[in-house]
Amino acid sequence: DDLAAAISAVDARRIRRLAADGQKLDRPAGAYHRPFFWLPMGEKVGLQSPFVVLHSCSATARRIRNMLPVLIAGASAPPRPFSPWRRRELPIRLSSSKPLRALQNSEGGSRPLGRAWPAVSAALFGSGFLLGPLLDGIHSRVGLQVYGNGALDLGPLHTHILVPPLLGAFYCTVGLLQLFLDERAPPRSKATGSPRDTATSLIVLTMFIELSAEMYRAGVPSNAEAYVLFAVAEFVWLFLDSSWLGFALACLVGVACPLAEVPLVRLLECWSYPNADVQLFGTGLMSWTTTCYFVYTPFLANLARLLKSRLADDNTEGKEE
Repeated sequence: DDLAAAISAVDARRIRRLAADGQKLDRPAGAYHRPFFWLPMGEKVGLQSPFVVLHSCSATARRIRNMLPVLIAGASAPPRPFSPWRRRELPIRLSSSKPLRALQNSEGGSRPLGRAWPAVSAALFGSGFLLGPLLDGIHSRVGLQVYGNGALDLGPLHTHILVPPLLGAFYCTVGLLQLFLDERAPPRSKATGSPRDTATSLIVLTMFIELSAEMYRAGVPSNAEAYVLFAVAEFVWLFLDSSWLGFALACLVGVACPLAEVPLVRLLECWSYPNADVQLFGTGLMSWTTTCYFVYTPFLANLARLLKSRLADDNTEGKEE
């Protein structure tokens, strides 16, 4: 009873202090000291206010006695009464219907290929088998290279019987190497692998090869053409990729591919360059062809990421079903 009387005295003093200031309660007085409700909401409090109704000390004491066993036993406190001033807590929902693991890799990077690598490899090889000879035919049309044993003419297209499988292996090797690097380090390039970026890089590659072919046909000196094409290739990298990892891979491809042509030209005599301007291991090559392989790399990075994002997601959805 003494505890209840002390609590009531404290709240009575609080009410008198509010009344002395002439304030109007904007919430029930019970909200100041739960679980008791003593004042009706919105009443003007004054020294002579007849609306102040206090619970008796005995009723307060009985309520405290009823709560003590529950608190001593370690049970949770009773729920608080509803208050219109309590902020509602809404559940947090994801705005996207995709699972979290799909959101982590919307651009085709960092998630392992898993069982999708045969499908991605086959798609890359098929793309090189069909698309590669068409791009290579731009150079053969102006007589940059002359095919020897195994030459194949398909209408206006002059190629070699080994060119389609070789370019298919080229697409597959560079594309898988790019995906392997993506798994080790998150891709930070502009080559996101979206359909738009892939189409843009293909158009830029075609225009670059066409530019080199037209300069060769016009009789531009090879050293001048090399300077121009090297400068344009740097701009293409900055426009399509702009990452140092992509630059390093493009340089590797630009150096390794002309070296790989040496046994094909010297030993197998698949083709030759009539106006070669550089000799490498006794084999005549064109110095600026390395820029064509350099510009090829951003397109292959986009193509590989695009195929992975499509085929890997299809494989994952098939396993979940």
